[in-house]
Amino acid sequence: MEELTASRLGSRIRLLRERNALSLNDLAESSNVAKSSLSKIENGEVRNPGLRTLAAIAKALSVTVRDLLERDSHEKGRHRPKPTAVEFEMIATDIPSALREFLRDEDEKGDPVPQDAQRALMMLKFRGKRPSSAKEYGMLYEMLRRLV
Repeated sequence: MEELTASRLGSRIRLLRERNALSLNDLAESSNVAKSSLSKIENGEVRNPGLRTLAAIAKALSVTVRDLLERDSHEKGRHRPKPTAVEFEMIATDIPSALREFLRDEDEKGDPVPQDAQRALMMLKFRGKRPSSAKEYGMLYEMLRRLV
């Protein structure tokens, strides 16, 4: 098995941070790891950031430490197929309860939220946090509808 280098680990953390639409400041705040340390880790300047640091970063990025350390499927030469309908339903069971409540309320009003909007709301995070109530999801959905 190929060794995980500091630069590869740093690149993976940067990629995950950017995929989560987090700035370096956002990740520093949500992980409680100094911005300067995160910058050095992302640039491959820290050879062994330590398990506590990696755990804090992983938690803030909503992944596991194992996800940070393992080689990606594309690096292993495998491509991950699109999820089947059953797999998608299994993923959908991980919908936050506040979002589930908002979606149910909209259905009951006779104004169901389209699938693409549901996915957008489900993936939405800001500074590593999600809305905590159905009302907050409703406000975000209304803003999205007005903006797009």
